[in-house]
Amino acid sequence: MASGFLTSPTATSVVKADSTWVKDGKWTQYHKDGKRKVVGTFKNGVYTGKYMSYHESGKKGLEGMYNKFQGKSSDGTKDGPWKYYSEDGKTIWRIITYKRGARTREDEFPLGHCHACGNAVKSPEHVKCPGCGTGY
Repeated sequence: MASGFLTSPTATSVVKADSTWVKDGKWTQYHKDGKRKVVGTFKNGVYTGKYMSYHESGKKGLEGMYNKFQGKSSDGTKDGPWKYYSEDGKTIWRIITYKRGARTREDEFPLGHCHACGNAVKSPEHVKCPGCGTGY
C-alpha cells in the first residue's frame, strides 16, 4: 500500500469508501511478543460478527459478538453475551449481555464477589482479594 493510506501490519484488507480507506475483513492485533491480542472482523469500517481478545499469555481473555452485517449495513454494536475469562483462559468471571449495544440485564459474576469489599472474583486461584487483601 502506498504511504498515507490506512495501513496495518496485521491487516487482511482495506477497501475504499468514498475518498477514505476503511477496514474490511478479518483483522488481528498482536501483543509486543507476537502473540495474538485481538481478532475481529470489519465490514465497511465497523465491527461485525465474532470478536476475541487474548491475555498477554496468549490465552483467551474475552469473547463476544457484534451485530452481523446484513444487507448493506451494520451498526457495529455488541449483541448477546460477552464473556470475560480469567488468566487461565477457561474460567468465565464476568458476563455482560447486550442487545444492539444496550445492556439487557445485570452483569453476571459466576465466581461471586469479595465478602469484604464487593469486588468481583476474577480467578478461582486467588485466595485473597486483590482489591482489599482479605480472604474470599
